[in-house]
Amino acid sequence: MHITGRDGVGWSIDHDRANAERFLTAAGLKVVSTPFTASVIHSVWWRTLFGRKGQALRAYKQIKRQKIVGTVTNEFFVDDAQYAVAKKFISIWVAGNKEQENRLKEDGVRTAWQPFYVDENQFMASGKSKEKLCAELGIEYRSIKDRYLISNFQRDTDGQDLVSPKLQKDPEKLMSILSELPRKDDWLLFLTGPRRHYVISECKRLSIPYFFVGDEPQAGRDDIRTNVQPGSRMALLNELADCSLTTSKWEGGPKAIIEGAYAMSYVLTTSVGNAPDILPEENLFDSNEMAISKLTGLIENNGSAKQIQHIKQVQTDVLKLCGYEPTLKRWQEIYNLL
Repeated sequence: MHITGRDGVGWSIDHDRANAERFLTAAGLKVVSTPFTASVIHSVWWRTLFGRKGQALRAYKQIKRQKIVGTVTNEFFVDDAQYAVAKKFISIWVAGNKEQENRLKEDGVRTAWQPFYVDENQFMASGKSKEKLCAELGIEYRSIKDRYLISNFQRDTDGQDLVSPKLQKDPEKLMSILSELPRKDDWLLFLTGPRRHYVISECKRLSIPYFFVGDEPQAGRDDIRTNVQPGSRMALLNELADCSLTTSKWEGGPKAIIEGAYAMSYVLTTSVGNAPDILPEENLFDSNEMAISKLTGLIENNGSAKQIQHIKQVQTDVLKLCGYEPTLKRWQEIYNLL
């Protein structure tokens, strides 16, 4: 088994690659560093099979008759030109959400469902107080004290353009919701990570209260190498947040909703990717008005017994579906198909 696919900056795909090796090894498969001795190529990002290395792998496959497993990392449609080529040489497609799985099945290719994995041991809530979490993160507690923290930890611009909003993540929707959210003295938009230029600029323009963890990005300067937070800090940041808000238009995952659920942040998201597969309807919204109404209720009832019980139940349910053991079992079932 040879694993391929990476982005090289410690971002999502690099974590997927490390997790793939972890699970395939646990499933009893031998992972080798070179594709030339492998009988199966496992691509954690199917589009990398069209890069220079991917083209070489495909050519070698014709000689060795290797099988290729390709993971769908983001949204795609069956009229995609690359997909039309890829389905001729990918043996099994791994879909990150049920909608993708159904789309692939309807197109007649072999497919399996496997939600993206987040290490529950790293992201599970520790139960530490907000004061303790702030101390470990180097945040002055008084900066966030008595404020309801609404986190959004996804990139909102692309590297090629640090001004325009990233269409997929729909930061315009995020700004539209928060600009209309009342009680602005009671909450903060909680931000971290690279390429947050658009959201921070809009927060200043629209007087949306925010708190950024890291070196606040400068106009025109890409901070992808400086503001990527390690998983250990992301776990603490998720736990410090009261609500994890995702406004994406489409997703393969997103991992953010799993991270938030494990950390016992209230997860509120558009119905994208794996959100409807793993979350109750109460945690989903379709319109800005619905999101504003839900957020208003969450702020007003923060810390109530009912809200805490719901958060605990979501954590339990997501763990049963996306934790280590169920993920390993699904990988074993997928490789039994080869």
